[in-house]
Amino acid sequence: MPRLLAACLAAASLGACSAGASSGTPVNPTLGNPELLYADQIYSYGIPLQVDATSVYFAVGQSTVKQVMSVPKAGGTATRLLPKTEAEIGTFSYHPAFALHAGTIYACRTGELDAVPAIGGDVTKLAALPSDGKVCLSIAATDDAVYVLRTDGAIYGVAAGGGSAIRLDDADDNNLIVTDGQAAYYVGGWSGPSSACPSAIFLGLRRVSLGAPTPVEIGCLDEAGFQSPSLAGGLLATVFAHTEVDAFALAPFDSVRTVTNQAAAFSVVTDGHDLIWSRWAEDGTGTIPRQPASIQRVAISGGTPALLMSGGAHPASLALDESFVYFIDEIAVDGGSSYAIERIARP
Repeated sequence: MPRLLAACLAAASLGACSAGASSGTPVNPTLGNPELLYADQIYSYGIPLQVDATSVYFAVGQSTVKQVMSVPKAGGTATRLLPKTEAEIGTFSYHPAFALHAGTIYACRTGELDAVPAIGGDVTKLAALPSDGKVCLSIAATDDAVYVLRTDGAIYGVAAGGGSAIRLDDADDNNLIVTDGQAAYYVGGWSGPSSACPSAIFLGLRRVSLGAPTPVEIGCLDEAGFQSPSLAGGLLATVFAHTEVDAFALAPFDSVRTVTNQAAAFSVVTDGHDLIWSRWAEDGTGTIPRQPASIQRVAISGGTPALLMSGGAHPASLALDESFVYFIDEIAVDGGSSYAIERIARP
């Protein structure tokens, strides 16, 4: 099972406070003063949050009951987008992966890919998917197409207006898909050395689209080097082996920035100008020295990493807008703990 989804499942099993709650206390905040937006059965832990001009989008649920929801950026009452009605909860179980693009939420459930307006409304079935028990790990969307990666490594493309799901490639099932608005990018499966990636311990970074359905390898990454990918402004940001944060230009593919000595790094996000990443708290009993959890930032152009937040427990699932970093972390609730959506200001 992919590392990010394993973390997601582990987080969901910890329990939660009551639905719609926004009470609780961030764990040991020492810098950054995070704002608590929503606390409940967060299931999109490890899968990036989605944001638009007004809302933050996420998945909640435990076991097989998943719902895609939104909450105002400043916090408040959450709105369920999928399933549409209370009666459908438990019948239409959505997978934790989802995507937001141009005012539409895309999500999978068994046998199909659905779309719903981000402001709420009728659910549209875009395409049938194989009903074979496989889960959608990642979804990415452009103006023209929606791309789905499943647990068998299969990547499907569906026209944004709906139609047949076209199987485009087989990928490494331990990654997510990202898009630059034109094509989908992902790490290919173990198909042997290639011209772009001749080493057996590396995987090819591939690009594919419905308009150009033959996958093309554009670069080469270590097999542990495509954790928590984020793509913006022609820059691909990734975490490598939870020890460093990297940024690559896509055209041509080349290393742009590496931030080393980032033990327990988990999530990274970029807007094309900054790299912002999270590190998990460590108690020093293992191989990693004792350290607080943190969220840090550095400019692609250079400079020393700056702390945006120190404290918390396991910040992950980062998303950005012009003013804030949004993330999921563990909070203290009624003598126990739960997971919540928080935000901190960014410079």
